[in-house]
Amino acid sequence: MKQVLQRLLRRDDGSEKYQGMITIYMIVLFLTFWGISFYVLLNSFA
Repeated sequence: MKQVLQRLLRRDDGSEKYQGMITIYMIVLFLTFWGISFYVLLNSFA
């Protein structure tokens, strides 16, 4: 029983790290998208 609980706890730790990386990646993609959009907007007025 202890081994099963340890495996589940290890899986939870891994998935939390994975979700954290996905969250950071999505934020970076979002900021990149807005940065490129802003750049294109400024160049269209120039």
